[in-house]
Order: sequence, then C-alpha cells, then structure tokens
Amino acid sequence: MGKNVIIACDFNSEEKLKEFLNQMEGADPNFYCKVGMELFDSGALQGFNPVKIIKERGHKIFLDLKLKDIPNTVSKTAKTLLNSGVDMINFHADGGFKMMKDVSDVINEVCTEPNVNKPILLGVTVLTSMSEEELRNEIGVNKTIMEQVVNLAKLCKKAGLDGVVCSPQEVKAVKEACGKDFITVTPGIRFADSKKDDQTRIATPDYANILGADYIVVGRPITEASNPIEAYNKCKKDFTEKLN
Repeated sequence: MGKNVIIACDFNSEEKLKEFLNQMEGADPNFYCKVGMELFDSGALQGFNPVKIIKERGHKIFLDLKLKDIPNTVSKTAKTLLNSGVDMINFHADGGFKMMKDVSDVINEVCTEPNVNKPILLGVTVLTSMSEEELRNEIGVNKTIMEQVVNLAKLCKKAGLDGVVCSPQEVKAVKEACGKDFITVTPGIRFADSKKDDQTRIATPDYANILGADYIVVGRPITEASNPIEAYNKCKKDFTEKLN
C-alpha cells in the first residue's frame, strides 16, 4: 500500500462534479475522489450517480457516508454499496463493536466471491472539526481526544476493520496501538497559506507525511484552486516525498 491523496469532491450538482473532473484531465489519474454526503445525496435527489461518473474517469472512490445505525441496517447497506465498486467505505466507530464486526464479516464473506474486490473498511474516530472542549462538554466523553481516538481505533481493529479516519496528530499513537499496517486516513489537510475553514485539528501535507499518515483528504485547497492540477501536484509531492 502506497501513500495517496484523496480529493474531497464536495459538490452539489453533476455539472460541478464534471467541471472539476474535466479540470483534472491530464493529472495522474491514481488519486482517490471522496464522495461525501453532499455529493451522494445530491445525486440521489437530482438523478445522477457520482460513483459511476467518477469510476468512468478511472479514479478510485472513498465513499465517505460515515454509516451508523443498528448492526443489521449498516451491514446490509455496506453490502449494497459494495456492488457499486467503491474502494473505501467508512463507519462511525462509536456505533460500537457489534455494528463494525457485522459489517466486516458481511464484506469479507461477499468478497470471497470471484471478481469482487474488497474495499478498505475504516472507522471514523473523532471528527477533525471537533475540539477537546466540545468532546468533553458537549458530547460528554471524559477522555482527551487522543485517548478517545486510540480507544476507538483499537475497537475498530478488534472488529476487523482495516484502519481509521483520524487527524494527523493522532496517527503516531494509532500506529503504536494498532500496528504500522493499520491504515490511517487523515482529513483536515491544508497548505500553510490556506484558510482553516471549519477544521480544528489540521496539518500541511508535508507534516502529515512526517507524522506517518497513509492517506490525506484534501478538499477546498485543490477544488477551489485557480489551477487544481498544480495544487494537486504540489500536495502529492509534499505528501509522498521520501523523508531523509
């Protein structure tokens, strides 16, 4: 598994998605596109399939729906989404061990069939927009963010998931707790001169590289850039350069 950049395609129409993908023609096609709730739901309501559109361009897909419900509902939904050919799916880790274990078991069973590729299964730990104060005072978790992320990461591994979504700052602790091969996908990536927007626990691509992240999720710094390919190439170079 190599490092890779995931571009957050947070658009609300087929036109905007295709416009961005057209702008990326000529870039290395190996990047992932993140299809989140905004784009996925826009497609459902407006009658277009963002997964199909992106797949036809040859890109991989991180389906970022952060599933969370009773175990039976989530495992059946995951099985349905698997048929779309997505490469990465995530679930809220605080949905609990049974929910994640049922998902893992169902996906592993289906992926024993011929020509079915197993997607990377990820647990979402603590959202990168959340602060320590919010975690304690609003959510009522009497742990530091680092403690809660590691706690949930260990639960994800026990349930059979492949990795977690966490901030770059927590990557080292997750790897120490769950092993170096346990995948870390890190949102909240910004260039040094970019706005923080709604993110709290952020890092630059090169710092995420230093911290040992496996994948980084980058949205507005690429999708809203005047030259998206140039911004993507800079991001990829900063993140994938070998460290001295």
